[in-house]
Amino acid sequence: MILPMRKAIIYWILAAVALLVAGPIAGTLVGGVRTDAGTMPTLIAAGVAPVSAWGAALGAVGLAAVVGVVGALTINGAHAMNLAGLVLAWCACRSAPMDAVLRDLHSTSVPVAMALEALVVGALCLVGLVVIGKIDRTKPLDASEAHATHVLPEGGVRALLSASMVGSCVAGLVVGGVVASLVAFEPLKGQTIFAAIVGGVGAGAAVNLVAASRAGAHTKLPVAGVPTAAVLSMMLAGVVAPLVALVWPGGGTLVEQAYSGTLSGPGALIGFDWAAGAFLGVPVGVSWSSSMMHEKH
Repeated sequence: MILPMRKAIIYWILAAVALLVAGPIAGTLVGGVRTDAGTMPTLIAAGVAPVSAWGAALGAVGLAAVVGVVGALTINGAHAMNLAGLVLAWCACRSAPMDAVLRDLHSTSVPVAMALEALVVGALCLVGLVVIGKIDRTKPLDASEAHATHVLPEGGVRALLSASMVGSCVAGLVVGGVVASLVAFEPLKGQTIFAAIVGGVGAGAAVNLVAASRAGAHTKLPVAGVPTAAVLSMMLAGVVAPLVALVWPGGGTLVEQAYSGTLSGPGALIGFDWAAGAFLGVPVGVSWSSSMMHEKH
C-alpha cells in the first residue's frame, strides 16, 4: 500500500503532467478540427475532414486514458479518473462553444451532430475507464480512504447490466442531465465545463444512493462499480441532452438563441464537456454521498 505522503506526491506529479503536457496536446488535437472555411474549431461530427476529425478525438481520449492508466497503476481508480478528467477538460476548453458552432453552421440539425459526437466520445471514454477499472480491481482498497471503492463492480462490465445498476444509471442520467442543463446558463467554455462537473457530482451521488438502497445489509458502501455506472449515466446524458434540445426548444430556436446570446441549457454542452464533467465530478459525488450515508448510520 502506498503511503499517504508518497501517494500525494505521485498524484501531483501526474496532475502536472496532465495539466501541462498531455492536456494541451489533447486540446490541440481537438481544437484543430475546423469548419469548411477553416476559421474556427467546430464539432468533431461536423469537421471538414471526418477521418482526421475522428482521429483527433481518438487521440485526445487516448492521451487521457494513458494518464489515467498510469494513475491507476501508481495510485487508485478514483485518482486515475481525476487525472484523465484534467486532460478531457483541456479537450473541452479547446472545443468550439456551441453558440459559435450554431452561428457558423446555421443548421437546425446541429443537435444531431452533438449527440453523435457525445456518443462516440462517451464510448471511447468508457473503454478507457474499463481499462482503468480492470487495473484498479487488482489492487486492495486504500484503508486511509474511508469511502474508497473499486471503479468496476466485482463481476466486471457484465455486472453493470444487473437490475440494480441499470436502475442506478437511470437515476444518474436524469439527475446528472438535469443538473448540468440547469447550471449551463451560457455556452462559455468555463461555464459549460463547470456545469458538467456539477452534473457529474449529482450523477455520482444519485447512482451511489440508489445502488446503496438496493444493496444487501452486509455490502460495503459505496457499492463497487458505482463510479463506472455514474460515468455511463453522464455519457448517456450527453447523447440525450441535445436530442431533447432538438425537440425543446427546437433546432430553429437554438440557432436564434445563438445569434441573440441567450443559448443555455442542454443545447449548450458538447461531448467533451460531459466527459470531463463525468471524470472530474463523479468521484466527488460518490465520496460525498457515502460520507452523508455514513453520518446517518
